[in-house]
Amino acid sequence: MSSIEQALATLSARVKEHAETMATEEAVKTSIILPLLQALGYEVFNPAEVIPEFTADAVGKKGEKVDYAISLNDQIAILIEAKGITTKGRSEKPRALRGLV
Repeated sequence: MSSIEQALATLSARVKEHAETMATEEAVKTSIILPLLQALGYEVFNPAEVIPEFTADAVGKKGEKVDYAISLNDQIAILIEAKGITTKGRSEKPRALRGLV
């Protein structure tokens, strides 16, 4: 099994075992998102690469924040908005991303 497959298996087991305690964004960020980004090779403790609380201005809106932005080659390449596992409305775009998608 490759290291990414092992990381995904570990994260999957973590979610199955602890889903009821992952009701908040912070719990999801620390127990799922950061370990996944680290497994994918991102330096999660380098704030120039994995930028927390990034202001992603949307069309007609200023100051909209997302939980993380990933910078590749000095360009923002990925935006991540975390929600607690129990958050409803997964089919709707998060408020912060309305004008960005």
